[in-house]
Amino acid sequence: NNPTQSVKPSANPTGAPAAPPTKAPTKAPTKAPTKAPTMAPVITCEDDVSYTFTLENENTQNCAWFSKNALTFADRQAMYCNTTQNGSIISEVCCAGCNFTV
Repeated sequence: NNPTQSVKPSANPTGAPAAPPTKAPTKAPTKAPTKAPTMAPVITCEDDVSYTFTLENENTQNCAWFSKNALTFADRQAMYCNTTQNGSIISEVCCAGCNFTV
């Protein structure tokens, strides 16, 4: 690629740069690093052993019900964990049961 040449120069050339650069760097941009970050708190996931909820068939169950049968726990979790009963979201009071995996 070769640059093209102007057929006619501009009537008014551009002016000088706005301001000259500074002579030396300014103050340090930031303070020294802070202490290393701390570890995130460990939150335990435990079921509320006193909580019960009612199934569609009107039977009452507690949080341990989710993990009683390895063949049906995924269906049980899908059906009940994200529902609200007795003023609580089941997955919040049955944390371990709703997060159980085989």
